[in-house]
Amino acid sequence: MQVFIATSEDAYRKPDTKMWELLSEKHNGDIKIDLAKSFFCGDAAGRKDNKHKDFSDSDLKFALNVGLVFKTPENLFLGEVEKV
Repeated sequence: MQVFIATSEDAYRKPDTKMWELLSEKHNGDIKIDLAKSFFCGDAAGRKDNKHKDFSDSDLKFALNVGLVFKTPENLFLGEVEKV
C-alpha cells in the first residue's frame, strides 16, 4: 500500500493530475496502469440534490482529467445508479 498526501494547494491536489503522474511514472514499480480496468471512487462528485450535498466536484474532475471511470461510494458499495 502506498499513501500520497497533498499538503498544499498546488498541482498535486485534485483535480490536478501531478500526484497521479508521480505514482504512475515513478512509484508503481514500472507497472503500467491499465486505465480500462481501473476506476476512481470518491464522494466529491458535485451532486446537489435531496439526497446528496457534495462539498466539491474535485473527485469527478480528477477522474475525468486522468481518464478513469468515476464511481461514487453509493454506486460502488450500495449499487445505486448515479447521474454523474
